[in-house]
Amino acid sequence: MKNLFLIVTGILFLGCEKDDTPTTITTANDLTTALEALSVHTPIPGFTVATVKNGSITYQNSFGNRNEELELPYTNQTLQSIGSISKTFIAVAVVKCIELGLFDLETPINDILPQPINNPLNTNSEIRIKHLVQHSSGLVDNPNTILSTYYLLPNQDLSTEGAQLLLDAQFEVRSPRTLQALIEDYYYPSGNLYQLNNFTSNPPGTAYSYSNIASSLTAYLIELRAQMPYSEFVQTYILEPLAMDQTGFEYHLGDPGYAYSNVYFEKNIPFPFYSCDSYPDGFIKTNNDDLSKFLEDMIKGNMGISNTLFAPNYYQMLFTETAFNHSIFWILNGNTIEHSGGDPGISCNLAFDKIKNQGYFILTNYDVSTAEHQAVFQNFIQNVEGKLNQFLNL
Repeated sequence: MKNLFLIVTGILFLGCEKDDTPTTITTANDLTTALEALSVHTPIPGFTVATVKNGSITYQNSFGNRNEELELPYTNQTLQSIGSISKTFIAVAVVKCIELGLFDLETPINDILPQPINNPLNTNSEIRIKHLVQHSSGLVDNPNTILSTYYLLPNQDLSTEGAQLLLDAQFEVRSPRTLQALIEDYYYPSGNLYQLNNFTSNPPGTAYSYSNIASSLTAYLIELRAQMPYSEFVQTYILEPLAMDQTGFEYHLGDPGYAYSNVYFEKNIPFPFYSCDSYPDGFIKTNNDDLSKFLEDMIKGNMGISNTLFAPNYYQMLFTETAFNHSIFWILNGNTIEHSGGDPGISCNLAFDKIKNQGYFILTNYDVSTAEHQAVFQNFIQNVEGKLNQFLNL
């Protein structure tokens, strides 16, 4: 999850009120009733949930609004970014490259790059693919520059309070960098984002440091070896096989075939639409209908009963620990395989139990960049997860 530390004043949340519905959930209707009651009491504008059990989708529903001003409901077709859950798609793409013979986890990244990346704080280090996917490469996110990789989409009202928050956080209206340009600007001495703080002195594989830019570097390596844009690789090898027809990286604003959610600092403070040069690590736009198919296939793969994306043994590779409680980008927490995601105006969780073969996701159009908002979201997510787990454990 990216922490952007937006500076705001005069705002206080007291947290979500707990809903007063019965705590026992025995049917899908019970779950819907409980979540509808929760949606009334929460400051979160809209959210969507799905559950999967034993490789089958068992529940999908959405609550609240995707647009508060126009009172447009959040539905299972509503699209929004999912933040760092996008890294699980990089994970699948990495494993697909391994199956295709394009590289393996031991491949040094400088064997792929046309110009080597050298860590100036550890000049003898050799970074391998495995170090990128477990966040131990020594390549790190620099808080002084990472906000400058975000940009506002054109033709939006920048006079609003939400727009001012992002403008104050260094967002600006501009054209995006290509993935190649981002990597060159950030990791090569001639780049305008290059700083020593983009690196650490830790030898690769010895220390964990979560990095968004290094995750997108992985996507760039996929581009180079596959000889196609990363977005096209994901479309060809993930989205099309899973029939995730509305999912992608680009916004289609103004196209009535795409119903995007506004994203909110508060219910009355929407943010303008924005994106990021480091798009592979956090900017897939998807909806309940599509993401359910992804979670369904991940659980089937864990069960050894899917070959939709690759042969069954490669699903096992996807979920096998490499180091630091990570498999290939997935976070391992006991029996739980998971990832969360967050950016201004969004907060999301996706998780499944590898033994019970059941899981869920929760996507919201709500911001968690302040301590007050984080408290609201934690209260909310605990309530929702409790209800989903009751339903799954029937």
